[in-house]
Amino acid sequence: MMTNAQTSTSGLTTLRDLSRGVQHLAGFDRAISALRDKQLVTFDGAWGSACALLAATLLKQNPPVLVVVCPHPREIDRFVDDLSLFVDAEISVLPAWDSLVGGDELLDETYGDRLRTLKQLLHLGASQESAAPDRQVPQAVVTSIQSLLNPVPRREELLDNSRSIAVGDSLDLEEWLSWLVRQGFHATSAVNLVGEFSSRGGIIDLYAPDWDGPVRIELFGDEVESIRRFDL
Repeated sequence: MMTNAQTSTSGLTTLRDLSRGVQHLAGFDRAISALRDKQLVTFDGAWGSACALLAATLLKQNPPVLVVVCPHPREIDRFVDDLSLFVDAEISVLPAWDSLVGGDELLDETYGDRLRTLKQLLHLGASQESAAPDRQVPQAVVTSIQSLLNPVPRREELLDNSRSIAVGDSLDLEEWLSWLVRQGFHATSAVNLVGEFSSRGGIIDLYAPDWDGPVRIELFGDEVESIRRFDL
């Protein structure tokens, strides 16, 4: 919808300022109006890093979430790097499986990355206190055609197999530890890997696959007194 457009670059001092120039291209306002009316819109002439610049400009229109679908999984990381140059936004990735996971998928990095993004989308727009310190709401999700063809759990299944714990909650420790085992977590004397947990008195260490690091939950009786990250 935008062709042969010229725009002034005066006043642009950083890469993140470039999106202002794109917003002034002929036809851009008309394209945004069409998108808001849920119409199909095509932007011509965007290739290479210009695609990331266009995505950054669309993010400035404050959509609930912008999904970018790359032709191939190997292009995802490069697109995320480019997009980060043009906009300060929370960007999540939905990667593709390299192969079928067999056995202990909790240890698989792709499993954790996909689960993290699915949970972020599940709780999009919702604020909640939980034992998952990495629960951030993405403004953009970068994925690929292959990633979208990989199966994902149903929304109800994801909710049924998730637990939320907040400071001040009452926790039945034995029931919860049994639940962790049923979810595939491994009990250990000290947490070192994803998918492990340990329980010592009123202290529970846990490393879920969709977290960037482990969490320590401290109890006072059966009440959750604190939840914090710790360094392995």
